[in-house]
Amino acid sequence: MSSNPGPKVDPNLLEQKRRQINRLVEEIARLSDSQLPPLEYYAEFLQRVLTALAAPAGAVWARSPQGHLQLQYQINFREVGFEQIPGARECHDELLRQTVQQSRPRLVPPQSGIELSNDGPVPANLTRFFILLAPVVLEKQVVALLEVWQDADRSPNAQRGFLSFLQDMTVHVGDYIRNTKLRQVLGEQQVWTQLEAYARQVHNSLKPRQVAYLVANEARRLIACDRVSVASRLGSSTKVEAISGADVIEKRSSLVQTMRTLFDQVLVWGERLVYAGSKDDSLPPKVLDALDAYLAESNSKVLIVQPMKDEREADSNRPCRSAMMVECFEPDAPAEEFISRMDVVIKHAAPAMYNALEYHRLPLRWLLQPLAKVKDGLRGKPLAIAGAIAGGVVFLTLFLTLVPWELRMDAKGNLLPKQRRVIYSRVKGTVDVMVNNLDPVNKGQELARIRDLEMESQLNRLLATMDAARERIQLLEESLSRPGLTPELRANYKAQIIQNQVELGKAKAEYDKRVAYAGHARYAIVTAPFRGTVVTFDPIEKLQGRFVNPGDPLLQVARLDGAWEIVLKIPEASIGHVRESLAKSPTGYLDVDLMLVSHPNRTYRGRLYRGALAGQAEADEEETVVRARIEIEDIPREELTGLLVDTEVRAKVRCGKRAVGYVLFYELWEFFYEKVLFKLDL
Repeated sequence: MSSNPGPKVDPNLLEQKRRQINRLVEEIARLSDSQLPPLEYYAEFLQRVLTALAAPAGAVWARSPQGHLQLQYQINFREVGFEQIPGARECHDELLRQTVQQSRPRLVPPQSGIELSNDGPVPANLTRFFILLAPVVLEKQVVALLEVWQDADRSPNAQRGFLSFLQDMTVHVGDYIRNTKLRQVLGEQQVWTQLEAYARQVHNSLKPRQVAYLVANEARRLIACDRVSVASRLGSSTKVEAISGADVIEKRSSLVQTMRTLFDQVLVWGERLVYAGSKDDSLPPKVLDALDAYLAESNSKVLIVQPMKDEREADSNRPCRSAMMVECFEPDAPAEEFISRMDVVIKHAAPAMYNALEYHRLPLRWLLQPLAKVKDGLRGKPLAIAGAIAGGVVFLTLFLTLVPWELRMDAKGNLLPKQRRVIYSRVKGTVDVMVNNLDPVNKGQELARIRDLEMESQLNRLLATMDAARERIQLLEESLSRPGLTPELRANYKAQIIQNQVELGKAKAEYDKRVAYAGHARYAIVTAPFRGTVVTFDPIEKLQGRFVNPGDPLLQVARLDGAWEIVLKIPEASIGHVRESLAKSPTGYLDVDLMLVSHPNRTYRGRLYRGALAGQAEADEEETVVRARIEIEDIPREELTGLLVDTEVRAKVRCGKRAVGYVLFYELWEFFYEKVLFKLDL
């Protein structure tokens, strides 16, 4: 029995196919040595691999530092049919995970693994394609995974050849990943060589604007990007501090305003924002809206916003105080490389901005700097002396503000008997004094006489009027007694008699009134209002023969053996404290310390009652005073008898407890308030 030979293969076609595969392998080798970004490299690499294998679809998976597989690039991924097969995607993911764990290539036939389990995802290929899996291993670690879907009509030998070819291609992918990491390391080393100067510059100032300007301009050079911006946040206010290449920031421009909003939202969010041509829909809505608004103003192809959180802010729940934005308009490197450079730069920029903003928050910095210099000079013995002085000042301040002391208002006054009377002249004339100083007198006793010539003339005129009226009455009565008078004449005489009697009565009444008022027909008599003592010094010398007018003071009579009191003249500047203390006093009076000038070695006590304080001020020599009567408490009766009327008294009115400092310096404070603060208020 004989078999039919298989179809003949054209040797020229085989040679052409071999040369094409070799050319594709050479191109892949050159790509692996290039500096293409990962996205471009994987696109070019996968396209050539699928062409060489004549495969319909493929994908490149990269392994993250956390061990998860992330799709880097794919061709015709949707045509595999995962969406049409229930559970195909989950089984495929489990197949990838197991391949990474085993770290060896794998050829999975179509519709394989179904019989393993129906309870959950299992490593299986539920599609109609062969799956070729080839891990990329560097230093015994799987860093990537190549996946190719091949048609099922290929022979098993061809499929194994495809897997071998795919495994050979992992070497080129490994070279690319190794070169990329090496370039990243070299880039970081280059950055580190420049960081020393950069660190010195950003830490040389404590002004936020100046530090941000240095950070932005130097970071632009170190990161090798197109624009770097720095923002700060104090409280709830975010401000764009610096933009590289710009000496002045136009805050009203739409670019700066949208940039500020984006900074603010990222700082509140607290995570890094990366935009590399496509937006992540998982971003917070506010961050996404702010990003859209800023991209409408900027032409950035790569944009990274990173909060610059200092280690001292690690335990704080508040947003960090600064952030950096890196932008590239025509990027020549992947976003990961910019992020790695940015992380290195932020390690120095974050503490510099934190220090500047922390210093900016300090109030009274202009005062603290001189104090710091003083502190630097206080070492050893000077520090001990300064500490002792500071302690003394603190103790004195606390003593003056916390220790209560009695507030006493100074006043002057005179000691006077309660029952006293100044006698005033009621008429005008010359005085004839009948008593002398300290003469005892009784009530109604004649003290002085005032001879008033005008009154005497009026009395003489009244006497003359009365005499004339009496004579006319006598003549009319004699005429009326004569016989033979007619009735008309008799009636006329009677009428004249009555008229003269009326005139006589009026003159006599006026005469009696004036005599009663003056006390005597020829002079006015001044009498004592009560029993007492004349206390007017040398009244004879002062008043004898003196012409006085009504209302002029003549003599003063006082009851020396009765009760005494003190009349104070409280300065108007002190009356406020006195009235306030009287209003608060539960007893209705204030205690008063008294010192008699005639007895300077002893202090007496008195009381000032509410009703004994005058309601109006009056002028007294060069100051305005308010009079008050003080009830005497402890001056013995025998001492009062020997005291002089109008003895000068020095008094201190107790106005309650106040701080010692206020008691000592309240006058200075009131002067300062009146002359400085009151004028400033005006």
